[in-house]
Amino acid sequence: MGANDLNKLELSVGRWGNSLAVRLPAELARELGLREGSTLQLARNADQSFTLSPAARASRSTRPPGWRRRGRIWRRCPLGIGHPRDA
Repeated sequence: MGANDLNKLELSVGRWGNSLAVRLPAELARELGLREGSTLQLARNADQSFTLSPAARASRSTRPPGWRRRGRIWRRCPLGIGHPRDA
């Protein structure tokens, strides 16, 4: 797959549990800086087309207090319990 192949793609949709999933070619994932667990943002344009882009990453300063990351998952900390770096 060359660079010109990424200008217009037809992606297949498959089932993932009770949801549907779109499989991205590895070259496109690399170009977008995606890895397993990454989040994408889908936006509708004025002409009713869609734009798919990597979502902004949450930093420690922008996430709500009381939340922490465990592996790839954000979890709410029980009241009064958190990580010392969050203090």
